[in-house]
This record gives sequence, structure tokens and C-alpha cells, in this order.
Amino acid sequence: MKRLRHRPLRSSGITLAELLVASVILTITLIGAVQASRSALVASARMDREGQMNGQIRDAFETLGRDLRCAVVVEGNSQMNFTGQSATMSFATLSGDATAWHPGAQPALRCVSYSVTDGKLTRSEIALSGPGGSHTSAFGAGVAGLAFQFYKGTNPGQEWNSDKELPTAVDVSLSVNGISHHTLLRLPAGTRAEE
Repeated sequence: MKRLRHRPLRSSGITLAELLVASVILTITLIGAVQASRSALVASARMDREGQMNGQIRDAFETLGRDLRCAVVVEGNSQMNFTGQSATMSFATLSGDATAWHPGAQPALRCVSYSVTDGKLTRSEIALSGPGGSHTSAFGAGVAGLAFQFYKGTNPGQEWNSDKELPTAVDVSLSVNGISHHTLLRLPAGTRAEE
């Protein structure tokens, strides 16, 4: 008779060492996934903030451009001169589109000024004729600097004060959170308003 050898039965389970290795690999993978998700969320929030800031800066430049395109000279009234220094600007403007203005029309005349107040670009408006009163609005946050450069023809200057003429263009520089944004805005030639 043949003798059977006794073979040890193989366990179908896993060893403790295999379980520990699998746990370490899973933990490292999960930590990596959590860190990647957190980084993606932080980057997404930063991009949202930057997108909102850029939108506010774009809105500010569009509003400033619209005001400057409607700028007018009011002769004989020194309080309504187009004035500007390096960080402030004030001028008379017509409500609506300046290109639609014509002699005999009675558009609303407003005095508009721009400056930086409490880290925001501030636009103040006072109605000089027509409906409305005064209104102040602010654009953006984290505005560290505002600079205007005024052009007569192609010659730039740091200041402008005239009740006879408008600058040819205004170069606007806005510094927000360490990033400088620029735009060059052209003004209408020879637009006049009567008080």
C-alpha cells in the first residue's frame, strides 16, 4: 500500500505582512488624492477671486472710458474744468452718448471725479443739470495705486487743468494686488457744453 504524504494545506487568505503593505499603499494614495483635491480647490478659489477682480477692473475701465468719451468743456466755469493730477481726475460729462449731443439739446450735465479711497477705485458723480443728485460708486478691492497721464497731441503730462480744451487722451494705470493694469482712453475733440 502506498503511503500518502501529508501536505500542509495552503491558506487562501493573506498574510499580515501583505495586509500591512496594502494598507500603506492605500494610505499614501488617499493622502495624495486629498492633497491634489485641496490644491485644486485652492487654485479654483484663487482663479475665481482673480476673475472677479479682473471683471471689476474691466467694469471700472469701461465706466471711465464711457465718462471720458462724454467729457465736455464748460467754458467760463473754473469749477468744472477738466482737472487731473497723477492720482485724481475730475471733469464735466454729459449723460448718455456724447456723439448724440447737438446744439439746442438739453443733456444732463454731471461732474465726475475718480480717485482711490480705502483701497478701492472711487467714482463720484454730482448732477449739475437735469435729473439726479450725487452718487458714489467703488470698483474692486486691493487698489494700491492709481495714476493718470494726460496727453496733448502726443505729449504726455502729469497734470491737466483747462476750461478751454480736453486732453487728447488719458493713460490710466491701476495697481491692484501688485499687478498693474493700463488702458489708453481717447477723448472727443472739441465737445462744448453751455451752462
